[in-house]
Amino acid sequence: MDIRHFITGLAAAAVIATAAPASADIVFTIGNVPQTDENVLLTNNDTGMTIFGETNVTSTTVQFTSTQNLRTQGSGQARIEAVSGDLDNVAISVPGFTFTSLIFNPRDGDGDLEVTVNANDGVFTFSYALGNGQNFLTITAINGETINSVSLLADDGFSDLRQVRVGGFAPVIVDAPVPMSLALFGVGLAGLIGFGRRKAA
Repeated sequence: MDIRHFITGLAAAAVIATAAPASADIVFTIGNVPQTDENVLLTNNDTGMTIFGETNVTSTTVQFTSTQNLRTQGSGQARIEAVSGDLDNVAISVPGFTFTSLIFNPRDGDGDLEVTVNANDGVFTFSYALGNGQNFLTITAINGETINSVSLLADDGFSDLRQVRVGGFAPVIVDAPVPMSLALFGVGLAGLIGFGRRKAA
């Protein structure tokens, strides 16, 4: 086989292997639609602008961040509220991991909740009206999409965030810097060309 055809085929295969599916997407479903999600457990009376929970099966750390001072109430599958007033913003992430599903219940709200999903394929947004009682939302990543974080913003606030469930964890893969990747590809290419010339001689 000609070395140039081999290299061209190898490069084409690499491009195909790294292409994301065209139909990758985020699905928002109002309601509680459990899949492979784990309950997020919290410790009573944790406070701060960043607090941490842990999933009940794999003990995976889940991070909650806000511009408000947060407080957990109750233990186990507890709730998160603002130390003062209604909760109006919180971001949810899983340090070191992506995930494919998230369920949460912002209780007793008024006005709309703006949901922003930071995914591997872009940013997805959704808005729905909050009311008294339960306001469950299920977020699902499909067809190869993964979620990095989810942010909630409610200008009129809600009393607390509870019954958080997360699933579909995958470790975050840090790509090598592009210049290093190109350098390694160049060294490999030069080696293949040199090997081909040596064999021809």
